[in-house]
Amino acid sequence: MISPVYIDLRFLVSYHKVLKQVAKAYLLFLEKLKFGRMVTIPCTAIPIVLTISFYNNNSWLYVRN
Repeated sequence: MISPVYIDLRFLVSYHKVLKQVAKAYLLFLEKLKFGRMVTIPCTAIPIVLTISFYNNNSWLYVRN
């Protein structure tokens, strides 16, 4: 299923307070899951996953070509 809605999150790196709020919102969902590492793709997700990792002390990886 492809969503007709697109939300551009690239601006978050310029707005640290908003980035923290987004990370905390993700953490509410992630707290219910058990995992040791997070994996991200380059670009938009990197700052989000990095910020989340500061809050939950998990390691993270990213995929490169």
